[in-house]
Amino acid sequence: MTTLLIFTSRTGTPAASLIPQTFNPSKLLIPKAPALGLLLQEPRFGTYNKHVLEENELATGRGQVDRTREPIDWEPLRETIDTFKHAYIYSRIRAEEAKHGVFAAWLKFIDDYEGWEFKYLNPQGEVPAEAIVRHEKRTRGSTNKFREYLWKNPAGKADECATDSEDEDGTNLKKPNVDMEG
Repeated sequence: MTTLLIFTSRTGTPAASLIPQTFNPSKLLIPKAPALGLLLQEPRFGTYNKHVLEENELATGRGQVDRTREPIDWEPLRETIDTFKHAYIYSRIRAEEAKHGVFAAWLKFIDDYEGWEFKYLNPQGEVPAEAIVRHEKRTRGSTNKFREYLWKNPAGKADECATDSEDEDGTNLKKPNVDMEG
């Protein structure tokens, strides 16, 4: 889903009309975004806290005050949490991206790629028939040419990863980059 939101914002595709179509039985290729930077900002305990308060009321009504629990509230620790995030999490994400450029290379690859797989990214938000992944389009365990391209051009750096071996169609094979999968 992260990739789909990035795609729609970068291409001007109306997300409100495209996203519901992704839940149809037709299969679309929506690649994974690189995992670097994907982060759960903060856990939410609203439902748990509501349950705790209800259980506390019941326990108090039965005279079982020793069975009550405190709701989880992170606000008293907000400053400490934010300091930790900036010191250890955000700084590491920025350093990794600066060193390896995985996300930037992935975005460049997505922007430069031309193929049938992304025909669903259009101003109308319609999914044309040619963008639907069909079984007959699959080759060698790969869904399509997009995945083959990712395999041959890890992180969008084709020049750095060339090898002397060739694929069935005569193109050079490149080493895969595991950081490109989320």
